[in-house]
Amino acid sequence: MIYLTIIIFVLLLIHLYQRYGLDTSVYIATLYLVSLLAGVFVIKNHYDPFEYAEMPISLAPTVIFCLLIVTTIMIVANFNINSIQHVVIRNPLTIPILTILFAAATLTYLVFEGTELILRLSYGDFGELRNMVYEEDLSDVRYQGFSGIIVLIATVICTFSPIMLPILFISIIWEKRSKLFYILMMFSSTGSILEGFMNIDRSKVFYYILIMGLCLVMFWRKLEDNIRRKITPLLLAGLIGLLSYFTLVTNDRFGDRDTGNIGGVTWYAGQSYINFCYFWDYFEKQDGFSTRYLLPATHHFIIGDFDSGLARQKELSEQTGIFTAVFYTFIGSFMVDCNRVAPFLYVALFWLLIKICRHHRKDDEMSLFWFLFTWLLIVVPTAGVISYIYNNYSITLTIIIVMAIIAVCETFAPAKQIEE
Repeated sequence: MIYLTIIIFVLLLIHLYQRYGLDTSVYIATLYLVSLLAGVFVIKNHYDPFEYAEMPISLAPTVIFCLLIVTTIMIVANFNINSIQHVVIRNPLTIPILTILFAAATLTYLVFEGTELILRLSYGDFGELRNMVYEEDLSDVRYQGFSGIIVLIATVICTFSPIMLPILFISIIWEKRSKLFYILMMFSSTGSILEGFMNIDRSKVFYYILIMGLCLVMFWRKLEDNIRRKITPLLLAGLIGLLSYFTLVTNDRFGDRDTGNIGGVTWYAGQSYINFCYFWDYFEKQDGFSTRYLLPATHHFIIGDFDSGLARQKELSEQTGIFTAVFYTFIGSFMVDCNRVAPFLYVALFWLLIKICRHHRKDDEMSLFWFLFTWLLIVVPTAGVISYIYNNYSITLTIIIVMAIIAVCETFAPAKQIEE
């Protein structure tokens, strides 16, 4: 079945490239195709540590996987965000305010957690540390009182610091500020990487790489040639550094297994389709309809039945006896959290939200608020090659803060800016 799925995505990729060139939809389709190809090696070489890949893959989940993922990618393709030629920044204070907020949060995180971060990175056994994080034996609470509140706020804001990446490119293309300001903006986007290092988490680092790739595909052609030449070596150096960390963590976690480091990396990249099919056929949860992943902040602060995606996975694992802390794409996340109908409902919601964004698009122009809102939606299938990225109330809060700041700044924009 996986070969049939690969054929479908190859045909999709060819169609999209012929019609749109190298755009966001082609980038997203490529991510899923690469994951599927890695899945072939997982199956052929028995790289699956949980033996989900040893079970036969049936037709039904394969058809549903292709239908929903391809539909989502086509929705992104039809919107064609790459064709936006101008993002309207109605208030010149908007981006500086956001930059100061995220830079301050990142700096605060470094000041308070820097020593602990160095200790963990120099510990010598990332596998043991990650197991301690998963079992909640490694406490994140090291400060009390006012200091604890400051660290908590900084941690929440840093959780989704990659939201500053599209804002960085927008400012470079349409604002033309100083080099020092852009260095500060780049620094402000790295908070989630620091949190990933702190929790020995490969996924936060990988999410950052995926989101950076999305931004490059969206904005690269709009950058001036001299800017491209300047940032290319910096991007390559950053990528090498992050991949080195990724490899070290993988080696410590999987190096002592029969599959080795190669098997660990291949399983990481290729498990999503395999797990989606397995969970569709064999997973039966017992707590009924759920919107915890869709509305994590509501369930955490109001209903009080959601702490984190990891805690939810542990809860479901205990209910069913099936280890759920794996990847199964963003549609699989909703299936596992809710039921088999949920992936269809989410794709319908995704289509509706993109349609709303289209109404706020004027030909090849969008306001910063609606452009960023559209970008946040497109991140879902991009990062969704792993799982649903927004199943975290801290990310939800960060998005609300950012969008509220932009909305307020646009509302109180100088009259001259509004006219422009």
